[in-house]
Amino acid sequence: MMSSMLVAMKAIIASVKAVPSLLMLNFYNLRFTTIPNKPF
Repeated sequence: MMSSMLVAMKAIIASVKAVPSLLMLNFYNLRFTTIPNKPF
């Protein structure tokens, strides 16, 4: 029982950590495609 809860918590933490990085990747891709001359 405890091990399954630990696995669930690890999965939730991993997904929470993955969301901001995916958002940043989408944001940078959007900027690179819209303004190729000024990436920043």
